Parts: sequence; structure tokens; C-alpha cells
Amino acid sequence: MTRDHERHQTGFRRNIRLRDGSLLLIRSFSLNDLFSIHRMYSSLSAESKSSFHPIFLQPKLRLSWLLDETLQVLSCVSFVRNLLMKIFPRAVYLSLVVLNSQQKTVAFTYYKLRKRLAGNGFEAEGGTVVKDDYQGRGLGLELLRHRADFAYANGIRRLRSWVHADNIKMVHLSQKLNYQKVGLVQRRNPQTGKLYSAWEMILQLDCPENTAVKKEATIGE
Repeated sequence: MTRDHERHQTGFRRNIRLRDGSLLLIRSFSLNDLFSIHRMYSSLSAESKSSFHPIFLQPKLRLSWLLDETLQVLSCVSFVRNLLMKIFPRAVYLSLVVLNSQQKTVAFTYYKLRKRLAGNGFEAEGGTVVKDDYQGRGLGLELLRHRADFAYANGIRRLRSWVHADNIKMVHLSQKLNYQKVGLVQRRNPQTGKLYSAWEMILQLDCPENTAVKKEATIGE
């Protein structure tokens, strides 16, 4: 294993063809992507930011931001990540970036492990954001499909997410991939401090209806 590979959270790497014929690359997150995801996030519209606001992209939160940013970095180092998955899985981030033909980041998705499940594997929570000018082009659905494969390849067997109630498109996309609604809950936006309504949704990756996800799950492509 090369040092460059160790800086990537896995060797996950796939191509995505959009409806308009555009070819994008989805791959595992690396240390070199830190600046680009911050730059992409700063360019998002207020509407997009309202639906995606992880702490590691909120430098105004200072201490919390520094901690989560550090965990992102540590999760890029394979032996550290593997150790944390054994002793303290809640510290582990697993992320993917999507690049266009100019090698610009146009989408980002991540998981943060929540706990080890009683049977096998982990439960994780996460989020996804697509750059405004790439929304409505079929990237969201493709990204959700691939991130489920990525999750399974990394030992995740249950995905939990909170989708802004106003983000009808993401709710529908999630349901297409067998996410189940748990209920409508109140969440707090760390950027504004305001409460908002969100659908708590769960995907069981070891359910029979999700065997297509398991069959396609690969690591080290």
C-alpha cells in the first residue's frame, strides 16, 4: 500500500455518467480535498446550506469545528482509522468527493460512525450536498446509490440521516433507495442556531430488498 493510498479513506473510485452525458469521478476523500470542500461549501446558495451544515464546515464554531476537522484528517490515515473503528468508532469519518472533468469538487458526501451494532458492523449518520449548478441533473440519485455501496464496503450496516423537511427532492430520492421514514423531528442548525423540522430516515443495508447494494459493494477499486 502506498503512502498516497493511505491518505485516502478507502480506494473507492467510480465514474458517474449524468443524464446530459457529463462524466464525473466519485472517489474517497483525501487530505488534499480539505480546502476544496470548504471552497465548494462557501459557494453554495443559502438554500443549499440550510439543508447541509456539518460541524466540520462551520469554522465559526471554533472548538467544535477544530475537533471535527481533526477527526476528518485522522480518518484519512488508514492505521489510525482502523484503530479508532475498534476502540472509538464515533470518531471516524468516511467521506466521498465528486469531481468534474476540470478536477473541481461538485459534490460531497460523508458518514460519521455512531455506534457498533450488536450483531455485526456499524450504524452511521451522514449527509450529502451537490453544488447548485449540478443540481437537477441526476447526480443526487447516483451519489446516494454509490455512497450506500461505499458504506457497506466499510462495514456500515445501518444508515441514519436527517433530511430537511423542506428538501422534498432529497426525501424522495432517499425513499427510492429504500430509506424508511422514522418520524419528523426538530433539529438545530449549527450555523444559525435555529430549529428546523427534519425527517429522520433509516436504511438497513442487510435487508433483503437491499441486496443490489451489497452485491455492488467494493473496496479498493
